[in-house]
Amino acid sequence: MKKDFLSYGAIASLMSGSGASVFGFFENRREADLALSKLGNRARWATVTTFLKKM
Repeated sequence: MKKDFLSYGAIASLMSGSGASVFGFFENRREADLALSKLGNRARWATVTTFLKKM
């Protein structure tokens, strides 16, 4: 799945722990949403989130 994220335009893709979660970092929301649509039902659960801005 990491390779998939990278092929969908992620800047980086990482796996947490023993692989229970895989995530990617994208330049913008549009690219992340497009990657989410390409995943389809291959992922058990998937969502797009944003980081909080520093204050």
